[in-house]
Amino acid sequence: MANKIKSISFLYNGERLVIRARSRGTFRVPVTSEETSKLKTKYESLTAKEVVEHKIIKDCDPVLTLDTGEKLRVYQGGASGYLPAMVEGLLDKHDLRESNYRSFKKLDFRFLGGSPPDEQGEFPWED
Repeated sequence: MANKIKSISFLYNGERLVIRARSRGTFRVPVTSEETSKLKTKYESLTAKEVVEHKIIKDCDPVLTLDTGEKLRVYQGGASGYLPAMVEGLLDKHDLRESNYRSFKKLDFRFLGGSPPDEQGEFPWED
């Protein structure tokens, strides 16, 4: 079984913050915005790769935590200009797996006779 990214943590103002993966595989990241002299915090749903390449997070020593409990530092030696191949592969695999899952959930199963196979209990084309 392939490892999934459970959370991404990073150091911010001397404190390690953790962003957990949501059920869709994305990560909810706070973003501040200034609207009409009010400082307001908004949230964006980002992919794993977008999180580690975020302009603030990439320089804050991001660490991936996998579902096996293994921790993996994203940028070795603090050089955020170089993303190791192993880490990039994990990020791409996580994002691809989750986007494929979301695409499958959005499929229209009317041509198969109504609802997705897992909701019917059996496949409609089996005899």
